[in-house]
Amino acid sequence: MNNLKKIDSDTLLSAAVSFTVVCVFCACIAGFYNEIVYQRILLGYCDILVFATMGVLFCNGMYFANKRYFAYVTFLCWVAVTFMLRGEFDLTTPVNRSHFVILCASCGVLLPMPAILKGNKKRILLDSVLFSVSLLMCVFLILAYIGLIRGENLALFHGKLTFGATYTYTQRMMLKVLNLHYYYTGLYSAVLFFCTLYLAFSHWKGWLKLLWVFMLATLATGVFITYSRTAVLSFTAGILLTLYFCFFRNIKSRKIKWRACVLSAVGGISAVAVAMNRIYSAVNSIRDVWYGITTLSSRTVIWASLIPLVKDYPLVILRGLPLSSAMDAVKLYIPDQGYTPHMHNSYLQTFLHLGLPGLIAIIFFMIYLLKCIKKLVEAKVHATDRQLCIVPVVIMLIGVTESNFICNPCGYEMMNLIFALASGFIIEKAESSRCRTDCIHCIEESEK
Repeated sequence: MNNLKKIDSDTLLSAAVSFTVVCVFCACIAGFYNEIVYQRILLGYCDILVFATMGVLFCNGMYFANKRYFAYVTFLCWVAVTFMLRGEFDLTTPVNRSHFVILCASCGVLLPMPAILKGNKKRILLDSVLFSVSLLMCVFLILAYIGLIRGENLALFHGKLTFGATYTYTQRMMLKVLNLHYYYTGLYSAVLFFCTLYLAFSHWKGWLKLLWVFMLATLATGVFITYSRTAVLSFTAGILLTLYFCFFRNIKSRKIKWRACVLSAVGGISAVAVAMNRIYSAVNSIRDVWYGITTLSSRTVIWASLIPLVKDYPLVILRGLPLSSAMDAVKLYIPDQGYTPHMHNSYLQTFLHLGLPGLIAIIFFMIYLLKCIKKLVEAKVHATDRQLCIVPVVIMLIGVTESNFICNPCGYEMMNLIFALASGFIIEKAESSRCRTDCIHCIEESEK
């Protein structure tokens, strides 16, 4: 009877976790249409699901079963502490509350999820979520391409859904997908391309081959048609890593391996050069191009503004600045930059909101994750698992020039979810493979 109850509780917990994951992702997809709709869905009932699930996991001792789970709870506790230290723990503000819920869903549910679900359930949920999000993005992109071909935006449901093109203040044409910023479209396309590539490695059979090729082509086109240098660079880096992880590392001849790496790097650089030329085709002079490259479009000025800011407000090092007013303080030190919505760097954005302790916690996690990726790449695991490793790496690379995850103030919530979902599976796989290796060593030692 006890075993029956345990099975029932495990099944219920798995169902609760799965339902929570799907609901939170659906809420973020709704954000593509309208931020108010996203907040209503997320704060209407998703927050209750997230906190209830975290409460059950906490009572079951899940977070204390492994050091890494305890670290996740510690990070969330520090987020709450910084809110209180800054006097903004009142989470009735929709932006603050939704941001806190996304962090809780990522760190408290998605990262430990692979250890919660048993058997094939975790892989089925991972594949289903990534496939649904990627396929939906492909549908959006196809509608936008149709609008471009027609020469006018495609409006559906009496203009509520719009796809096609938009224009910047320099009159450069950009791809328009619902309410997404054109740069977001490129960045999501890059990340979801590698999610789809992982799915293709997992399910390369029958008629699905045509579907994967179609989706990959659609998403790759979305990367290069949005004028986002960050999307192009991260996409190229991901392709090069995929080639090495899945193919070049298996080449026994060092000479052939070296030549293959050089040729692929040259091809990648050429693709980036062509894309950059298109991105900069609307500028007025070579000087403008050089300025944009050397200053990273004034990103270096934005990053450097933290130095005088910290000198004037040293408490930023400990507790950070409020989510709602942090960039107003930064703008005081970069008056000539115009509109500056975020730090254009995920790690500096985290420091700005959570102080040095929050940044250190994230850096330690990144180092731990990269070690797990290294173990999987070196181990004799299936190419599918190595391909999944590319997804969080691409997100981390994007984070160097965009505030796209952890503390993201500009609608990149799904980046947090995809990053946490992929990272959780990578860590669980790396630790399980290490446990098997330790067991083999123990058996060999005992036999001796």
